Amino acid sequence: MQVNSSVTVDNSTYTAGSDITVTVTLKDAEGNAVSGQASALTQDTVTVPNATPKASGNWVDNGDGTYTKTYVANTAGSNLQAE
Repeated sequence: MQVNSSVTVDNSTYTAGSDITVTVTLKDAEGNAVSGQASALTQDTVTVPNATPKASGNWVDNGDGTYTKTYVANTAGSNLQAE
């Protein structure tokens, strides 16, 4: 799934304490959306440097191959990326 999948954040600049919405898009080898995989998204599979998950930090399966989770920025920065 990794080749056709992606991880994005909702903004390119954050201040310390601000929310970061991370979206993971999972697709199979043919480019089809893959849902039902929220439990596969862990701290080992998705990393967000300089941020911590919000208290209710479970991945939300949006049913269309996308998954979202909210993190809190620990430091200010720009061009931040999740992977």
